[in-house]
Amino acid sequence: QGRPFMLMNMDDAAARNIREGDEVRAYNDMGDFRIHVKLSAAVRPEQVIVYNGFEPFQFKGWKDPANVEPGMVKWLHLAGGYGHFRFRSLCWQPVPIDRAVRLEVEAAG
Repeated sequence: QGRPFMLMNMDDAAARNIREGDEVRAYNDMGDFRIHVKLSAAVRPEQVIVYNGFEPFQFKGWKDPANVEPGMVKWLHLAGGYGHFRFRSLCWQPVPIDRAVRLEVEAAG
């Protein structure tokens, strides 16, 4: 498709009036992001799957799945001036990525 997508259980989608290809808002108390849906019977009820590897610029407002993933800061990334311990753009992740988190999904609009 050339765009980020979320795999979602077909029954869960029907309960939320979401159809194949619809844009949805995925959110929790940490944040939200918008993404298009692919429906799959292989996805368990009350589960969604978003594969890692999509770049933030591919999401509206650069809000990607990291916005809903809480986690501890990696303290070594805050160190600086010690050779290999330094901040570099695109090499610093302040939170764990690709974790199982609770969220809700609703039709965007």
